[in-house]
Parts: sequence; structure tokens; C-alpha cells
Amino acid sequence: MTQELYNLTDQLLKKVAEAEDIYRRAREEELTFDFYQDVKPYADEVKAMADRWADLAGEWQKRMKPRQISPLQIQNTHNNLLQVSVHCHIPQSSKARFIKHCHAAAFVLEQVKREI
Repeated sequence: MTQELYNLTDQLLKKVAEAEDIYRRAREEELTFDFYQDVKPYADEVKAMADRWADLAGEWQKRMKPRQISPLQIQNTHNNLLQVSVHCHIPQSSKARFIKHCHAAAFVLEQVKREI
């Protein structure tokens, strides 16, 4: 379980970085995305990973009781990951808000990775 959590955490960190890149390119190049071809498949992929991560991280948090990570942080990170996966395809969304969600998710993911 711990190895799977570590791997998912690492994959989600890469997804956050990828989302930031998609958002940056979309803003710079004024890209538009098709919901069913681009947004939904990407968001569904991230959701499946984030759902599994939240389950594993919640179990791990209860068992190991790391001082730096609370159940609320796990829940908020899950929500941030879902928002980032959709909003990266919407260049009109608030840049500051998008970056905050990315950084918040990455921060907790890095903490989990370090604690494992």
C-alpha cells in the first residue's frame, strides 16, 4: 500500500506540473479545448488517480499519524487536484487562483511523499 501511495503521489505531482504547462500554453497561445476530446478524458484520468490517492492517503494518515498531514489536507488536496484538472483547460479562469490550487496540491503531495 505504501509503495502504491508513493507512486500515485509522484504521478499526481507530474499531473499538477502538466496542468500548469497546459494552462500556461493555453493562455499564451489562446488555445481552446473541446470538452469531450480534451477536458473530460484528462479530468477523468486525474479524478481516478486522485480518488485512489485520497483513499490510500486517508488510510495511511490514520495508521501512521504523520504530524504534518491532516485528513482535511488530504480532502482539500483531492478537491484541488480535481479543480486543477478542469481549470487548466480554461485559460480565462483566474491565473492567481489556478496557481494557488496548483501550489497547494503540490505542497501537500510533496509532504506526503517525504513522510512516506
